[in-house]
Amino acid sequence: MSKHNFSASCPSICGHADAVSFTYGAKAGNSQGRMYAANTLCSECVGRLKEALAPVDKGFFKLDLPPLAGTPRAVSYANSLRIQRLRSVGPIMAKLEKTDEPFAQVALAVFKMMFKITSASYWINGKNLKNDWSWMAFEVAALMRKTRNSAVHPMPNSAHAYWLTMNHAVIAEAAASLQLLPPVSEIEPPAPVVEANCAVI
Repeated sequence: MSKHNFSASCPSICGHADAVSFTYGAKAGNSQGRMYAANTLCSECVGRLKEALAPVDKGFFKLDLPPLAGTPRAVSYANSLRIQRLRSVGPIMAKLEKTDEPFAQVALAVFKMMFKITSASYWINGKNLKNDWSWMAFEVAALMRKTRNSAVHPMPNSAHAYWLTMNHAVIAEAAASLQLLPPVSEIEPPAPVVEANCAVI
């Protein structure tokens, strides 16, 4: 670590403290860093999501897909892409459904929220984008946020961002799964950090 940087413990949106790197004297950047940390998941919660979304070879998840909206040509193409995506993440969804692990259930709710999207353009524009653990971490944090925040920009294929402009009820349905998450006290704290406390930067 550079001698001009230091690490401090800051609260994350999940309620857990996490180590964040700051630069001495960079007040604007440090303020943005604190805001970003406060609106994203801690490393422990991200790790749990990463574990929950570990790829599996086999599995099938039965899901009723709603009709897509768009031009006939776009709908046909988007539908093939959507089916391909379901085949890709279906085994993971099947695994998530079989476990009582809280983060697995939240991740499953996010996947279901995504597959409710009826816009053909969403599936076409996101054909080369992944629904991996990093995407999931941003989606779960978005469910936890009460308002939009300039410190965090949604991924191009964010299902949360789509429904934010289309139907908040779909977001509320997915966000109900957050009640399954354990209290903050049951999550192991991050490793000790160096130098200052976040509140005094």
